[in-house]
Amino acid sequence: MSLYYTHLLIPLSPEYRPEPDSVAAFGQGIIKNGNVASPFTISFAPVKKAGPSARKARNVVTGETISIPLPSRRTEKSQTLASPSQIIEHGAGRQEYDVAISAEGVPAAPPFPVGLVEDGKWAPMVGGYFLEIRCRIRNNIVRLYSLDNEDDLQRPPDFAKFEPRFDEDCSLEEREGIFVHPESGAVRIQNAGCGTFWIEFRLGKLIFPRLNSGGVNLLDDSVVCLAQRAFNCEFVQACDWG
Repeated sequence: MSLYYTHLLIPLSPEYRPEPDSVAAFGQGIIKNGNVASPFTISFAPVKKAGPSARKARNVVTGETISIPLPSRRTEKSQTLASPSQIIEHGAGRQEYDVAISAEGVPAAPPFPVGLVEDGKWAPMVGGYFLEIRCRIRNNIVRLYSLDNEDDLQRPPDFAKFEPRFDEDCSLEEREGIFVHPESGAVRIQNAGCGTFWIEFRLGKLIFPRLNSGGVNLLDDSVVCLAQRAFNCEFVQACDWG
């Protein structure tokens, strides 16, 4: 089973949407602080919102052909950037886009301690691993979680009733989100359910940080402070596993 952990840093204001120069400043800070290993790759990808679409699939239980709705947004071909400063020119005038800084290795200053489960016990990583730090900018308020309720974790997916949820337009009222950590299962987090901008810290397969006394507030304080300075706003943390 392919399970990947993603940590999220979400502005308290769901209507906050940064200018490209703020995204560039954050990216420069991530690199300067050693939060990603070297060498790293910086990529910029426009995001296009399309009309309703679906794909046909066979229901393995009933044998019938069903129509599965597809996400309304599609990430277009990414471009590799030479430096974070190029984010400014590429992001200018763009309504929606993603910027990612990714690397395989051991960061000098990891955003949080990571590890994986070996022989039934979580153990810290001693070698290199994949980490991608991605800023995601949207023109509308979108949902930042996938579960409809906690019971979704306990039952097999019903593809006949499937509807895309994450990164789909939603109401400003969806302030509480249902997120997932591999140690705790589903967890409800206030002020994290929606936004027009968020930051993802995505790890390689089966790697994740452990929970601590602060719940899902797992990021090193220096990373949170960097985001607060670059974007001049407060953040809430959340997580996803799947």
